Amino acid sequence: MARVQPFVDVSKLDLESPLEAGAELDALLPQRGDMRHVDGLLSVELGDEGMAVGYKTVHSEEFWCAGHFPGWPVLPGVIMIEALAQLCCCFWRKQFNPEGRMMMFGGLDGAKFRGTVRPDTTLIL
Repeated sequence: MARVQPFVDVSKLDLESPLEAGAELDALLPQRGDMRHVDGLLSVELGDEGMAVGYKTVHSEEFWCAGHFPGWPVLPGVIMIEALAQLCCCFWRKQFNPEGRMMMFGGLDGAKFRGTVRPDTTLIL
């Protein structure tokens, strides 16, 4: 199988200086508390072929850790997908500024997970 090349050189991303993080994301995302899965935006390129890069810092205290899987916690794929959907929502709001509208995730075909994400790591989206 051919190795997939990333869209972004992650070694050039500065996790210490996100474009938006914390409360700044409240203007872009309706999710709060345990259901917020984007911790910061690192890059946003608007336009027809635009893209956004964000991150989720995975903590050992997250609600899923005790049960998925005991003794070897692994971030559930559905949460990774939700994090990506939230990043897409951030891009959509910045690109189109749809006042009074809400984007919801509708589905995904052909997803593959090529590794595991464990607590105390940062997932680049």
